[in-house]
This record gives sequence, structure tokens and C-alpha cells, in this order.
Amino acid sequence: MTALSAAERTTKLYRTEGCSPLLSQPSENPADEILYSSVVLKVKGETSITDDPTHHVFTVTMRKLKMMDSGYYWCAVEIQGAGDKGTCLYLTVTADTPGLWVEQQEVAGVEGGHVSVPCHYSKSRSMKKWCRIKGSCVEVNSGESGRSEMKDDRSKKVFTVTVRELNMEDTGWYWCAAGEQIPVRLTVTQKTTMTTVTTHLTIILMAQGMLLLVAAVATVTWKLCKDTPSENPADEVLYSSVVLKNLQHMALTLILFLSILFLTVLPDADGVYTMSKVAVQRGRSVTIPCPYDREYYYHVKYWCRRSDKNSCATVVRTDSPTVKGETSITDDPTHHVFTVTMRKLQMMDSGYYWCAVEIQRAGDKRAYLHLSVTADIPGLWVEQQEVAGVEGGHVSVPCHYNEPSSMKKWCRIEGSCVEVNSGESIKYGRSEMKDDRSKKVFTVTVRELNMEDTGWYWCAAGELQVPVHLTTTTVTTRTLWVLRHTGLVLVFLICTAVAFWKIWQNRRVMQSRENRRHRTLRNQNNADVVSL
Repeated sequence: MTALSAAERTTKLYRTEGCSPLLSQPSENPADEILYSSVVLKVKGETSITDDPTHHVFTVTMRKLKMMDSGYYWCAVEIQGAGDKGTCLYLTVTADTPGLWVEQQEVAGVEGGHVSVPCHYSKSRSMKKWCRIKGSCVEVNSGESGRSEMKDDRSKKVFTVTVRELNMEDTGWYWCAAGEQIPVRLTVTQKTTMTTVTTHLTIILMAQGMLLLVAAVATVTWKLCKDTPSENPADEVLYSSVVLKNLQHMALTLILFLSILFLTVLPDADGVYTMSKVAVQRGRSVTIPCPYDREYYYHVKYWCRRSDKNSCATVVRTDSPTVKGETSITDDPTHHVFTVTMRKLQMMDSGYYWCAVEIQRAGDKRAYLHLSVTADIPGLWVEQQEVAGVEGGHVSVPCHYNEPSSMKKWCRIEGSCVEVNSGESIKYGRSEMKDDRSKKVFTVTVRELNMEDTGWYWCAAGELQVPVHLTTTTVTTRTLWVLRHTGLVLVFLICTAVAFWKIWQNRRVMQSRENRRHRTLRNQNNADVVSL
């Protein structure tokens, strides 16, 4: 198994018969467009290629395989003006169960938890391995290795890999090996503390509601027993019916209260989310992020324009077409978000749009937004939708607005917000917001960046919002090498300049001394001539 760095190059999948490319993913970098570190998809028949420049890997998916698909294939990176970089693999399509297989190629776990991957094999004597692509391997005979453990059950012909104490860095591609190899994708997600807090709050409030109901019933019952019953039986019946009716009203009120509370406190169950109102200047581009729930990982996502209240005309889909005119859609299943990019926007593109997840035999999950394309500068805009910083450093995002009196916000999509009043500044954790009313811009600065800060955010001013993608990168070994050698070169140049300056200064001093000596000799000769 091989993972190739594919950033800013053309990635291709070749079949070795004549080495003709089955499909390719061209690299696009127009000057007036913003490159986004998300996944781009190309499809040909049942084969698709996906380039993920952020993690320096491209993947190829082949569906509905036939026996005739067996053969040698190349993963390749196209190098203009030089030989392409590639690696070869052999794919075998079998009629029966293959010699090595897994139940699912995609496994997911929560940070701090664990995952288990059963790898089934047919040849018991082959060496079993669990390897990270471009990383180390664990062999079944070695038992535990760090947080990874392998157990081989020869009777069932399966060895199971368990990775414990998961962290975000464990996300990536691995492979089982037993003579043959099969890739497995591991995704680690963060714990959703908001959901936990919300659940606890809901439980507490529901418990309090039940206690109120019990207290009300006990109070009315005590009141009923305490009061002396009337001698008139009709009065007793009337009194009891009034009490029971009051109890019914109290119970219904409490149930209604708890239902409203349950629906409002629990997280939104729509399944897909986005912003509500975005404005863009005519001729410009915009990318809209649409996060979705993990359960819709394999579902088709689409972007449509609402034609009336109940219908929506599909523009692009994550299966096909992924591109239509100046609109394209990209799904990033790893981060559970798909993005829609609309370029060269015109006034007629204004309207309501839906981010949607297709649900077979049920209603699709949808979230709508209103897009306004303006002739002039919109009410809220950013200089660039894509910002990047280095781990441990900081980034600043200036958000320009037209209405000074509006409330300003900086929010993480599906996360918390930081607000600032007009003309004020505020610090919240590692984030700081400053509003400059004279320039009509509020600036968000995020300090001490870490890898978890990568994701989608949005500026808001009044009703308008504009999305911003923040990417945090690590300082690579190559960067350190360049900095170190650049420093050495600078030191060498400085030392050389100082040495030449010192030599020049010494030569000037020596020349001055020589000139004085010559003048002294000349004066002495002149004096001797005069004396004669």
C-alpha cells in the first residue's frame, strides 16, 4: 500500500495495459480563486479518485468489481517536464472469499476510546501485520505495541487489532497484512462535550419536573384528606371532580412544558446545518460549508435551488454531477462536512438554496440559506475565505461591515460564538475581537493555534454571515531545515562582509601609514637639497 503526496500536482490512476489513465484529477489554481483544503472528486464509470491535499493522500474507489478488473494498476503523480512519480499494485478480483478481507474499510472511534478491527484470512501460516501507511508495523507475534494490541484466533482464522486511548493523530490509513494486504481507514472524532452537558441538563430539568408533579399530587391529596368532607354527597362528588380536573390540568401543563423543553434543549435533529443569510458581490466566488451528522457518512449529499415552498431543483450532487457550470460540490466525510463553491456569481443567482442529505425511503435532511448577490460591496465581507496558521502561532481575520450599530460575532460552525458590541474589544480564551467603527471592520485574532482549531467558522454582523475556513499546519522538518540553512547562510554572509570590511579598513590604515612615510622621506630629501 502506498500513499503519495499529491498537493498542487495532477494525480492519476493508470492501468498498466498501455499505461493509459483511467481517470485523473487536474490541479487548478486560478489567481482570483481561493484554494480550499477539502476533497475534490472525479468519477469515470464505477471508478472514482479523490485528492485530499491537506493530508497529502489521494484515494481511488472501484465499485461493482468484475473478474476482468484484475490486473496491475499504478497510483501516479504527473510531473510536468519530467517523469511521473508512481507506484504499482496488483488487484485480484476473486469469485469466492479472498485470502484477506475486513468487514468494513471505514472504522471510527471517539478520542480517549478504542476501536477494534477484525482481519479475516485463509492462510494460517502467513505472517500477520497491522501497519500505518508510511509508518511502523505491529506483528501478531509481538503482542502489544504501545497502544495497539493484536490477537490471532487461528480456529476462526481472524486476527483482531485493538487501538486504545485514541487521539486525533491516529486518524489516517492503515492496512492489515497476511500474505496479501487490505487498507483500512481509521477516523477519530472529538467528544462532543456540548451534547453531554445538554443531556445532563435535560435529565436534571426532567427530574425537577417530575418532582414538581409529585409535589403537586401530594399537596392536592393532603388538602383533600385534610378538609372535612361535606355532609352532602353531591358536594363531595363535585369537590372530588374539581380536584381531579385540577390534577389533570397540572399534569398536562407539566407534560407540555417537558415536551417543549426536550425539543428545545436537545441538539438539532435535522442532520445537516449551514448559515442562514450570505451576501456576495457580483463576479466574486463563495464557498458554503454544510456540516452533517456522522450517521450520514455514506449518504449522497446535494445542493439545490428552491423553486417554491416545497420543491427544490438539484444543481450538483456528490455522486453525479459534482460540477455544473460554475458550481461544484465537495464531500469531506472525514470531517463530516460537504462544501459548495459558486464562482463568477451574477445577480440572477440570488435566492434560497438547500444543503441536503439524501435519505432513501424517507424524507431528505435539509438546511436552507438565502444567498444575495449584490452589485456593490455587500453588508459583510472578508478579504479571503481561507486563512492558515502554524501550530503555536496566530491568525487574524478582518471582517468588514456596513452597519456599525449591528452586533458582531465570530462563531465556529456547530460550536460556540464570541460577541462584541459596537466599538468594543473582548477576549475569550485564545480568541480576541476588536471592533474599529471608524474603519467599519472587526478583527478576530486566534492565538496559540493547535491542530484542533482547523475547521469552518463564520463572521456575523446583524443578519449577514460569511464563512471562513481556518487551517492549522505543523512546522515540518523541511521548513526547519530551510530555516536552519538559511540562518547558516546569513551568518556566513555577515561574517564574510565583516571580514572584507576589516581587510579594507586594515588596507586603508596601511596605505595611510605608507603615504605618511613617503611624505616624511620626501620632506627630508627636500630639506637636504636646501641645506646643500
